[in-house]
Amino acid sequence: MLFITHDLDLAAAVTDRMAYTIGLLRSRPEIGSRSRIQVIPGRPVSAFEAGPGCVFAARCPYATETCLTERPVLRTVDTQLVACHRAEELKGQVTFAADAAAHD
Repeated sequence: MLFITHDLDLAAAVTDRMAYTIGLLRSRPEIGSRSRIQVIPGRPVSAFEAGPGCVFAARCPYATETCLTERPVLRTVDTQLVACHRAEELKGQVTFAADAAAHD
């Protein structure tokens, strides 16, 4: 069964595995924080609007020219399925506030 939601707490409660984006995790408010949550810029692209590249490229801060012209294929990197041209390159470099707090 595929369960789609933006409620990460609910997803964690009802699923065995979760797939999510860095942008979605960054947009999650932190308990006790008074800082503004980050938003994903732009708007989702519908299937008929999608160009030849990654459908998320226009909204991704890590996008390159390749992302705009070539659709990434779903593949395994370590134990995770990814559809990103730069997955190996960005692995370990992309963090969000919860990661930083966990390492302090």
